[in-house]
Amino acid sequence: MTQFDPRYPDGPLPRPDRWTTGRIVAVIVSAIVAVPFLVIMAMLVSFIVAPDPATDPHGYAQIFGSVTVIVLGFLLVCIGPWALPQRVRARAFTISGLSLLALIVGLFLALD
Repeated sequence: MTQFDPRYPDGPLPRPDRWTTGRIVAVIVSAIVAVPFLVIMAMLVSFIVAPDPATDPHGYAQIFGSVTVIVLGFLLVCIGPWALPQRVRARAFTISGLSLLALIVGLFLALD
């Protein structure tokens, strides 16, 4: 038998989304991938805007940093939205994918 609550005359409020094991794993993996992504991205930006060419004379940091940022960004786009509730997951995939595309285009424009 259910009890009537006068605060909710239409019945109880729907339960909030539960944190399932898959969402928890997605948060942990996203955090593990996001840390090197941010560190390498900061390193890459510092090499791109450095006024002294001796900081990266051959450009290997920019080459390998760019490839690594693209791979880690792709992993974040694929894993990150799974940590969100199902009703916003499709929108999160779209926004994160377009953000990664804009980041890659900006990165290649900055490397010229």
